[in-house]
Amino acid sequence: NTQNVIEESRAETLQEILCVLRASCVNPPKADATCRNSECRGRVQIYHSDLDFKGYVRVTCTDLCQIDYHPTCWRRVRTLDPSKPAEKDLLVQACMTPDCAGLVNCIMIFDEAGK
Repeated sequence: NTQNVIEESRAETLQEILCVLRASCVNPPKADATCRNSECRGRVQIYHSDLDFKGYVRVTCTDLCQIDYHPTCWRRVRTLDPSKPAEKDLLVQACMTPDCAGLVNCIMIFDEAGK
């Protein structure tokens, strides 16, 4: 037997929490990254707060394009050209964005902690 009431179980508090959650569902926050693999098999929006967050890869070019991928999508994209198996081999290659004349100048790999 306990006399302590859990605050979140009170009708008024629960109603407030549900309103906040509903607003979040109607207007979700901006994604931390968006997978640009045309054959992505998951949800393209990447959030650090996702339960299944596994990190992501961000590729940038000299013309400031920013292309993000899920780790699995990045592995697929990277292995399309077997002559360039490592990330370093993609540096100073043509940007992956259509109609961009820039060169890849940075490949950042974010881990499960988003770092």
